[in-house]
Amino acid sequence: MSGQAIKPEYLTPGTTVGAYQIVEQVASGGFGYVYRVRRDGRIYALKIGRARLSALAPDERASSVERLEREIAALTSLHHRNIVRVHSFERWPDLEGGFPYLVMDFVAGLPLQEWRTGATPALDRIVAVFEKIAGALNHMHELGI
Repeated sequence: MSGQAIKPEYLTPGTTVGAYQIVEQVASGGFGYVYRVRRDGRIYALKIGRARLSALAPDERASSVERLEREIAALTSLHHRNIVRVHSFERWPDLEGGFPYLVMDFVAGLPLQEWRTGATPALDRIVAVFEKIAGALNHMHELGI
């Protein structure tokens, strides 16, 4: 796959990004696209940016790289049972101007709002979930994040 032809929104199963093999796309958002990927028989989530760093104007690129590095430093400092663990951060297909991506534990399930709307859980279940979220947020605040 040539660097110019890469479209992060259309990575097909079997495509290799770094050491990770695409299984399927599972979500998209403001930053980019999230894929379920496989490496060494384990499943992970790979989040890849929408734009190649080399496609950005120099000032926009510097700002984007600075923001990404700050976010990665924050994410990799988090060690809490209710916060997804980040394993790596890289750029693909080349280090200098490729698409930024990060690899995290894959957590199967619905986004919180979909769960809340579709499952109509009992109040005690909702409270239990929000206690976990509050614990994770507290941990982040203790670290100054």
